[in-house]
Amino acid sequence: MKFLYYNQQIKKILTPATLVILLFAGTAVVLLKLHTDYAPVSQLKWLLAPVTFIVEMQSGMPYFFDEAKGYLSADGVIAIGRTCAGINFIIIAWMMAFSMQWSRKKMMRERFLTLLYTGFTAYCFGVLVNAFRIIAATGALSFSDRVEWLGKHKTHEALGIFIYFSCLLAYYFLLRYRIKTKMPYENIA
Repeated sequence: MKFLYYNQQIKKILTPATLVILLFAGTAVVLLKLHTDYAPVSQLKWLLAPVTFIVEMQSGMPYFFDEAKGYLSADGVIAIGRTCAGINFIIIAWMMAFSMQWSRKKMMRERFLTLLYTGFTAYCFGVLVNAFRIIAATGALSFSDRVEWLGKHKTHEALGIFIYFSCLLAYYFLLRYRIKTKMPYENIA
């Protein structure tokens, strides 16, 4: 009996219009990932430039763009390139936010706007988190010199994992709180 109930619930949720939105979201994610993996660094400025701007403002150190590597610090020690783009984090944050909100929207237009809105907010959040991660990693350079067994690469990687996971968890709880409290602008998207 429970199986029939769940089957009916799935049919209510997975309408043809919903499948179109989900297919569109999946296609957008795959194309975004392929673009960031195979495009030249010069085509990733839309992702790297805002991060570099925030890092420059905080550190006071100027960065310049190099076609092969991305943004380099004036002394050439720090590079903000393809691997620093944080696209995996942005995709995860986007799909998490979308999956938390799409079933609450009934109209296809609302679901599509939710997909766009959550994509934009995930991009903005990803830029901020990525800048924070890079700032923290530059600060950890001196720490990694003192701990030889850990090394610069492992310190950078561990710090990135910690920051990304912590921020993703915070984003989840923020979205959950927003959904539960029904913000006044909820009906916009």
